[in-house]
Amino acid sequence: MIVLLIFFLGASVGSFLYLAAMRTVARESLLRPGSHCDHCHTPLGAAELVPILSYVALQGRCKTCHAAIGIASTLTELLSGFLFVLFYLRLGLNASFVLYCTIVSILLLMAGIDLATQDVYDRHLILVGVLVFLLLVWEKKAVISALPGVFVWILFAFAAKDRMGDGDKILIGLLLFLFAPPLQLRFFLYSVWAAAGVAIFLLIHGADKKRPIPFVPFIAIGFTLVILFHGGV
Repeated sequence: MIVLLIFFLGASVGSFLYLAAMRTVARESLLRPGSHCDHCHTPLGAAELVPILSYVALQGRCKTCHAAIGIASTLTELLSGFLFVLFYLRLGLNASFVLYCTIVSILLLMAGIDLATQDVYDRHLILVGVLVFLLLVWEKKAVISALPGVFVWILFAFAAKDRMGDGDKILIGLLLFLFAPPLQLRFFLYSVWAAAGVAIFLLIHGADKKRPIPFVPFIAIGFTLVILFHGGV
C-alpha cells in the first residue's frame, strides 16, 4: 500500500513538473490560468487531472473537444512515480528520501527546460544548492572528502571554457559535494556515458553534428544512477 501511495505522490509531482517546465518555457504564470485543454482552452475538472488515470480514462483525448492530448505529461508522471518508488526502496521512508526525491524532481524540471530551450535558470541552481546543504547537514556528510573532487571539477570547468554551459558546470559542482571521490567519478562517468550513447544514436540517425546536446538530462541520469546503485554513500 505504501508503495502505491509513494508512486501516486511521485506521479502527482511529475504532473506539476511538466506543467512548470512548459509554462516556464512559455514564460507563463504557474498559477494563472488554471489547467486547461491546449486546443479548446476549456478548464479541466478534478476528474481530468488525476495523474495517469485521467489520460487512460479519456483515451488520450480532451473530454470537451476530443482533440488528442500529448503523452509527454503522462510519461513524466510515470517516470517521476517510478523514481519515487525506487528511491523509497533504496533509501527507506525518511528525510534523506524526501531530500533526494526533491533534488531529482528539480533536476527533472531543469531537464525539461534544458531540452526545450537549452537554458538553466539561476533560481533552480540556488534551490539545488539549498537542498544539497540540507542533505549534507542531515546525513552529516564529511564535506572535506568531497573537496578534492570539487577542486578538480573547477579546474576542468575552467579548461572546458565554452564546451559546456556555465549552468551545467555549476549544477555538477553542487551535486559533487554529496559524494566521496569514487562516487564523484561514477556520477560524472554515468552522465557522460548516457550523453555519449544518445549522441551516437542521434548521429547514426542523421542529426546535425553542430547542434549542441542539452546536458542537464544526463546529469539527472548520472545522479539518479549513483543514488539507486550506491545509495549516495
